[in-house]
Amino acid sequence: MSLFWIFATALLLAVLLLAFVPLRRVKEKGARWTMLAIVLIVPLAAILLYQAFSNYVPQAAHASVDPVEDMVARLESRLAREGGDADEWLMLGRSYAIMGRFQDAVEVYARVNEMTNGEDPAIMIAYAESLAYADRDSLRDLGAELLDKALAIQPLDSRGLWWGGVSAMQRGDHELATQRWQSLLKLDPPEALAKTVREQLSLIGVEIPAAAQAQGVNIPVEIEISAELAQRVNPNMVLFLFARTPGTAGPPLAVVRHVAGELPLSVNLGQDNVMLANTVLADHDELQLVARISQSGSPGAQPGDLFGEVLYRTGSGAVDLLIDQVVP
Repeated sequence: MSLFWIFATALLLAVLLLAFVPLRRVKEKGARWTMLAIVLIVPLAAILLYQAFSNYVPQAAHASVDPVEDMVARLESRLAREGGDADEWLMLGRSYAIMGRFQDAVEVYARVNEMTNGEDPAIMIAYAESLAYADRDSLRDLGAELLDKALAIQPLDSRGLWWGGVSAMQRGDHELATQRWQSLLKLDPPEALAKTVREQLSLIGVEIPAAAQAQGVNIPVEIEISAELAQRVNPNMVLFLFARTPGTAGPPLAVVRHVAGELPLSVNLGQDNVMLANTVLADHDELQLVARISQSGSPGAQPGDLFGEVLYRTGSGAVDLLIDQVVP
C-alpha cells in the first residue's frame, strides 16, 4: 500500500473514532444505528468526494522529474532514428558538454561543424572548447585551427579569445597569446576571468596597469537612438562602439562596451580602448565610428542588429552618433 493510502486510511479512522466515542456513551434508543450509519456513510462519502473533486494521482507523487540523462537519451534516440537538423545536434552537443561528456560532445560538434560547412564561429569555438577539455594537447593542432578560423570571423568573441590565448601559449606563441588576452580584457569580462587573464599575462612577463590611462587621441562621442528604433531595444542588449579604419574589413582598432539601457550615452573613445598593443589611434587621420546594439550579445554584426556610423577626422572635436539603421 502506498504512503498516500496509508495516510488517508489513518485520517479516516481518526474521524470515525472522534464520532464513535461520544456516540457510544449515548444511551438513547437508536444510538447504535447512528454509529453504524456513520461507519458506513463517512468512508463512502469520502471516496465519492475524492473521485469528484480531487486531481491527485498517488503514482505521480512518487514519479520524479525526468533527469537530464533521460532527456538526453530520448534526444539521442530520436536523432539516431530521424536524423535532425544542425540546431538539434547542437543541442545534443551542448547537453553532453554540460554533463561533462566532452568526448561525446567532440563527436557531435564535429558533425555540426560539418553540417554548417565550418562557417559558424560559435560552433567552432564550442568544438575547440570540448576538444580542450577532452584532450588539452588538441589545442596545438585541430583546436588551434578551429580557434584561428573562428577568431578571423568573430575577433571579439570572449570565449574564443580566452581559448585562443591558451592555444597560442601551448604553441609557444606568447605574442599572439598576449594580443588575444589583452583584447579579451578590453571587453570587460567578469572579474574572475579578468583576474585569471592578468595572472596568465604576468607569467609571460606582460604587465597590465591597474588603471589604463588614455593617451593621445580622446574622442568624446554622444550616442543616441532614433525614436523609431528605440521601441525595438531591450535595455539589457549590448551596445558596442567601434573605431575602424575607413573602407577596410577585419577587427576594429578600438572598442567600448556598454548596454543599451544607458542610452543616450556620453563616452570617450581613446588609446586605452585599442584592441592590439601596437595600434596607435593618433596615427589615423580618419576613423570610422560605429555604434551597434547587438541582439545576440555578439560583437559581430548579425541581421536585425541596430547601428549608426559616422566618419571622424582627427581634431574635429565631439561626435554625435545616431543609431538609425538596421543590419539587413
